[in-house]
Amino acid sequence: MLCEALGKASVLLASPGCGSLADEFADRDGRPLSNRLNALGVDIQTYLTFVVFTDTSRRQACTARVLGFTSPGNRMVNVCSEELKRAWQQYPEHTVAALIHEMLHTLGLGENPPSTHEITRGVLDRCKAP
Repeated sequence: MLCEALGKASVLLASPGCGSLADEFADRDGRPLSNRLNALGVDIQTYLTFVVFTDTSRRQACTARVLGFTSPGNRMVNVCSEELKRAWQQYPEHTVAALIHEMLHTLGLGENPPSTHEITRGVLDRCKAP
């Protein structure tokens, strides 16, 4: 299921609207996330393959409604597999958006501001299935 969700995320990131997310969000210093992609010499779709998604379900942070978490700039995303499975069955588009959301954090996006809701809403608005 994680592989399928990441595959869908990759397809969405290839679209112009979704691919522009790195231009629309910034790191804590106000620099567009696309600066980080440019420094790495990759596009956002390729960058997704650089992110390591690892199952950390036994960690305390894995509570109801938490699909995954990371810290800004860290390429490792901790995945709460039981919650991911539940969410994938009920809301696959939100699950894909959550993975893209976490990928944006790995590029340096912080939270509050923007709020978790604002980030996910931005992903859902720009990353629509073709």
